[in-house]
Amino acid sequence: MSALLRRTAAIAALFLGGCAAFSSPEREFSSNERVLSGIESRLDYHVDRGAYRLVRAEVTEDAVTLHYLGVETPGDQAWVVRFSEKSSELAPDRLAKVAPAIAVIAEEELQPGFAPGAPAQSEVLGVRLESASYTFRSSLAPSGRTGRGIIAALRRTERNEPVVYQIKLDNHGDRESLTTADLAPFLAPLAE
Repeated sequence: MSALLRRTAAIAALFLGGCAAFSSPEREFSSNERVLSGIESRLDYHVDRGAYRLVRAEVTEDAVTLHYLGVETPGDQAWVVRFSEKSSELAPDRLAKVAPAIAVIAEEELQPGFAPGAPAQSEVLGVRLESASYTFRSSLAPSGRTGRGIIAALRRTERNEPVVYQIKLDNHGDRESLTTADLAPFLAPLAE
């Protein structure tokens, strides 16, 4: 058999025997799940992994922002911000109110078609908070569906220091409404 014929036969065998030689293996990466879990452990803030999955964290000197995606309800996206209140804060009560956060969310480039409800005081799992629900146009929502959200704020003491939590939960079209009860997975770590 000539060299050209052997080469042609080898190439034909690769194609006829399946293209496994040319397919790429399953994509692997080094997950940061342990790092994200470490942040939750350090904060002593653990959200039910059956309901939400922590996908990103941002840490600064005085704030931690945890970003979650829904597991039970895939259209859910949430963030939890934990602020360490500074003694030099000019208006510390402002962080524990939803009105300033609503003003930020209402900016057209952040939430088109944003329509907020009135802030209200409530208690969920023994945690007192202020919250407001809202609707918005979502580019992720199925045609004709409205995105829904709720934002909550609360102040508490942790390790003898005042901290403020802001929790925002958005749903992009597969829930008819969101209430403070839907914040329970994010409030459970704060329940006493």
